[in-house]
Amino acid sequence: MNIHNLRKKYHFALLLCIFFTVNVNTKINDSLVIQTIRERADSPDFAEATTIPVIDEIFTIETMLIEHIRDAIVWSLPYEINVGQNVIAPFETYILMISTEEKFIITFVCIDDDPSQIRATHTDRGRWNTRSDDAVGVYIDTFGEERNAYYLMLNARGVQYDAMRLDQGARGTYDDEALAFKWSSEVVHKEFGYVVQIGIPYEYLRTSRNNGILRWNIMPFRIIPREFVYKTIPFPWNYEMNCLICQYPEIEIKYERSLTPPVQLIPYTSAVYDRLNVDRDMHPSVGIDFKYQTNNWSFDGTILPDFSQIETDAFQMETNVRFLTRVEERRPFFMERGDLMRFPIGRSVYTRSILDPAFGLRWTGQIGAHNYSMMSLYDRSSWFLLPGAETSAQEVLEDYPSLNTYLRYRYDSSRSVLGLLVTSKEYADGYNRVLNTHGQFPIGDRYTISTQLIGSFTEYPPQITEIYRENTDDSIRGFGYYIRLNKPGRIWEYTISARGYGDGVITGLGVLERVGKNRVGASSMYHFRPQANYISRVGVGAQLIGVWRQSDGIPLNQEFEITVSADATSQTYLEARAVGRQEYFGETSFDLFDKHFQVATNIFSWYQTHISISAGDAIDYELVERMNFHSVMFENNLMLLNRSVQLSYAINYYNLFQEFDAQKAIINRLSILAQLTQSFGFRVIGQWRQFNWLDPRYRAEVSERLTTFQNQILLRYRIDFATVFYLGFYTMNQTVDNESRERMQIFAKFSYRL
Repeated sequence: MNIHNLRKKYHFALLLCIFFTVNVNTKINDSLVIQTIRERADSPDFAEATTIPVIDEIFTIETMLIEHIRDAIVWSLPYEINVGQNVIAPFETYILMISTEEKFIITFVCIDDDPSQIRATHTDRGRWNTRSDDAVGVYIDTFGEERNAYYLMLNARGVQYDAMRLDQGARGTYDDEALAFKWSSEVVHKEFGYVVQIGIPYEYLRTSRNNGILRWNIMPFRIIPREFVYKTIPFPWNYEMNCLICQYPEIEIKYERSLTPPVQLIPYTSAVYDRLNVDRDMHPSVGIDFKYQTNNWSFDGTILPDFSQIETDAFQMETNVRFLTRVEERRPFFMERGDLMRFPIGRSVYTRSILDPAFGLRWTGQIGAHNYSMMSLYDRSSWFLLPGAETSAQEVLEDYPSLNTYLRYRYDSSRSVLGLLVTSKEYADGYNRVLNTHGQFPIGDRYTISTQLIGSFTEYPPQITEIYRENTDDSIRGFGYYIRLNKPGRIWEYTISARGYGDGVITGLGVLERVGKNRVGASSMYHFRPQANYISRVGVGAQLIGVWRQSDGIPLNQEFEITVSADATSQTYLEARAVGRQEYFGETSFDLFDKHFQVATNIFSWYQTHISISAGDAIDYELVERMNFHSVMFENNLMLLNRSVQLSYAINYYNLFQEFDAQKAIINRLSILAQLTQSFGFRVIGQWRQFNWLDPRYRAEVSERLTTFQNQILLRYRIDFATVFYLGFYTMNQTVDNESRERMQIFAKFSYRL
């Protein structure tokens, strides 16, 4: 054996020893970390505030687990609340809380007996399924008001999700996903599971401080999707209470530094090349958003904001829709405190109603239990919603400006809410002014009463009254009311409500699609929890509704509904629903009966499916006759290439018929969503739609056919919520009988957070 081969074998043996030693040390370190955490995770007394230590150092997961593991506050998450009711969690989870001068740090140590079962989708920020991925998160009520909380969540691949959680008492919660601010995160996978670290910068949080002490209510949690979707928290949950955030334990952080962040500037530029048949057009745009924030106040301004629809990844069905289809708000200027715009009656402020603004200012703030918000924005085009009892219409006047203003005040105290909203939409030849008051009051710990009164005063411009109103001289007035009693519960819950809107109730800056009617309703749901191997919950519910015209008391419809639902193995949801209803059309009444069934399941971690089938009776309002209908919806979602590529296909079929197909619709949709890196991804959507209508004047095969094919390709590079680059391509081919039109768009957008 020559010396060269001997040296090779020696080097190989040395490398093997080093590799073995490193792995042994890693295992020992991981074992010591888990042992130390278990020793320090004593049951805290949640009746007293926990003081979080502050360390003047910025660190990673590894330094946290090695150097500062004995400095941090350690909690366990031993209670499972989604499948069981405060049962011992099937997986161990621990959190370590500590603070630096810049950030609040919370580290999750997630132990799993079989780490190969951990699943997480690699996708764009905020677009993963929060029920089908392994994830951790935290709710933080930074004012201690027990009404709102920051909601930060991270899946096991490091993809972020954030929102503002609004506690609506016995009605449950609402998550406003318009929230967006920059926070740090890190994920490290270990042999025992995975570790997540979240860093929340103080400078971007709105919070109160008393004598240099931050007092927060906080609830960390972990989501574990296996046969069922488990959720673990650190304390026993009271399902019978009529509030949620009020149950979060309190922590204290000694923080004396200024919380004022720097001024944020977000300039943007975009361009759209549009070709419709032979006509071509180019639409360049440049604008800027700016923000200045203190501990309690936030001042926002915008000049020529970007109102493009590039970030809306759904083609909306524009045909066969009786009421307005809403689009979720994604524009940075409107993302501050969207929870203040939530009301029991509709959406009293719907910022998508502002179409083409030139400039605007907005101010939001909070001092203790007092919340304020005010906005004024000049719109170069005007959008009008014209609501009715059974349908609604909308109209847009190009080059017809309006001044849009709202003033909002809300008082939160001891789980009670009192609020006032004044909105104004002023035109050259008209106006819309709305006064809105509402309240929410707990009755003990189990019941909640919600109320609202609304009054509107409107004078449409002549261009609208000539089309929609006979008398163009009168101003329009309308009043509405709402009252609701809720009782939540893990086993039994119920709701009783009454509401009414006059014919003249119009929310020019908001969305209220149906008016001119009164409605009373009662609903109840009873849950069985058998704790079986294949079924975790069975629910039986009933609902009774009565609706009548407010002007003359003539009934519009009466309805009784029975629902049976269940949560089963493989994350399966089953629901069967039967609805008996009586509808009135003119002097004719119809007795109708509908059946619905749906199932959604994740049989495999890489495959999700959803099937919905409906059949029953319907009314043809042209022929004033009873008809039949059936509809089928089938959705599939495949996770490919280590869950970095999602392939989705959906088909919707609807048929209204009697002796013939009076109306038929078929919609096919195929989408591919791929995330190549944490920042770069692309989306491809194709949709084919066909609608057939029979002319009701003839009892023969005389029909109109609309066929549309649309596709969209979008490349997306996103560093954070505001620094983004989009490049997209869109085509549409539409045929109405024998006439066709083609459209092509190429669009680009770039915005940067300075």
